[in-house]
Amino acid sequence: MEGSRIKASTIDGYIALYPSTVQDIMQELRRIVHDVAPDVTEAISYAIPAFKRAGGNLRPSPAMTVTSASILSPPATLISSR
Repeated sequence: MEGSRIKASTIDGYIALYPSTVQDIMQELRRIVHDVAPDVTEAISYAIPAFKRAGGNLRPSPAMTVTSASILSPPATLISSR
């Protein structure tokens, strides 16, 4: 997938584009987001998963770890940062 221009219209579709080990990581991060912010809605924004809530998108802050922020980044970034 890395380097390709395939685009998904849902987060499920986005996650399905990756190997199962990456899918597991992404599903766990997704679960964490929903546990912490149960009022979020999911969307694809700028071709990557986004989590929106009243008042704006959930965005990583400078204080967040790379792993926490990576849910908004392509999975290849998550894998290569380890």
